[in-house]
Amino acid sequence: MKKLLFILAAVAFLFTACLENEIVAPYLQGATAEATQPLAGEDVIITATVLKIQHDITSVVIEWGRDGVQQTAISMNVAEQTTSVGGQAIYTYIGTIPGQNDEVVVTWRVVVTKGNGDVETSSWGRITWLAEIMDFSVLRLNEISGEDNVLFVEIFNSGTEAVNLEGVKLQRNEGVAAGGTEWVGQAGDVIPAGAYRIILFRNGRSDGNNSGADAPSVLQQLDAWPGMSWIVTGGLSNQQILKIALVEPDGTPIDVFIRGDAPLPNWGTTGQDRPSAVPTPADLLALSAYGTISATLRPSYSRMADGSWAYAVVTPGATNGEPTGQIVNSGYLTAMP
Repeated sequence: MKKLLFILAAVAFLFTACLENEIVAPYLQGATAEATQPLAGEDVIITATVLKIQHDITSVVIEWGRDGVQQTAISMNVAEQTTSVGGQAIYTYIGTIPGQNDEVVVTWRVVVTKGNGDVETSSWGRITWLAEIMDFSVLRLNEISGEDNVLFVEIFNSGTEAVNLEGVKLQRNEGVAAGGTEWVGQAGDVIPAGAYRIILFRNGRSDGNNSGADAPSVLQQLDAWPGMSWIVTGGLSNQQILKIALVEPDGTPIDVFIRGDAPLPNWGTTGQDRPSAVPTPADLLALSAYGTISATLRPSYSRMADGSWAYAVVTPGATNGEPTGQIVNSGYLTAMP
C-alpha cells in the first residue's frame, strides 16, 4: 500500500511539474520593428507582445547599440491589453528608437524582466537608416533682384512637404568652378511647404551689408531670410548677362534662369537699358530704418503664374506682383538650356 501511495505521489509531482513547465512558457511572444530601412531622421517604433502568466512583469525595455556602441535602454509602455483563450493577459508594449543620420546602423532587442527576477530576451534585430529622398523638382527660382541694397534670389517651395536643402547649390554664372559665385545648403537649411526663402548677394561683403552701407540690410529683417549662412559674398547686377541655376547635390539642374544674348559664359553687360524705377512696396519701405533703401526701385526678374518671367515690383518673401514690363532679349530662356 505504501508503495502504491509513493507511486501516486511521484506521478502527482511529475504532473504538477509538467503543469508548472507549461505555465512558465515564454512570456515574450514576439518583437518587431515597424521599419528596417527608414529614411534618415525617422523614428522607428518597436512593438513587443508579452503574455502575463504567473509572475508580474517588472519591466520591458529595448536594449540597443548604434554603430557598435551601446546606448541607454529605452523603456517600453503598454499600448493595449487583451485576453488569451486560456484567460491570460496579453500586453502589447511599444517603444521608440529615435531617428538617426543616414548610414547609421542600430542593433536592438527587447528584454522582459519578471517579478521573480527571470529575464527573457528577443533575438537581435538590425535597422539601417537610408539617405533622405528629396523631391527637389518642387523648388522654383521665383524672383531675382539686382537693384542696389536689395540684391537677392528668391526660392519657392511649391510642394506639400518641407525640402531639405543640404548640398543644394545656387550658382551665379556657372558657380565657383567657372569663376562665378555660389551658395551651398548646409545641414538644417530647409524650405517649408509653400514657403519662400531668399539668399542675399552682397558685393563681396560677408556680413550681409551692402558695400556702401553701415547698417544691416533691409532684407535681413524679413522672415524669408533664415540667417547669415544664406549669403553669397559676390554681387548681382541687373545690367549684366546673368545665369542663376538651382542645382541638386549630384549636379542635376532643378531650375535655371538666363538673361543675356552674348555667348555664355561671356558675362558682360547686356547692352540694354534697365527698366525704369517704380515705387517701393510699402511693407519693404517700412524697413528702411534697418538700412538704406530708395523710395523707388527698379523691378526685379519675377516668375509669373504661367511659369514665364517678366519685370515686376520687388517682393522678397512674398507672392510676385503683376508684370510691369517684359524682358525683351533674344538670349532670355524660360526653360533649362
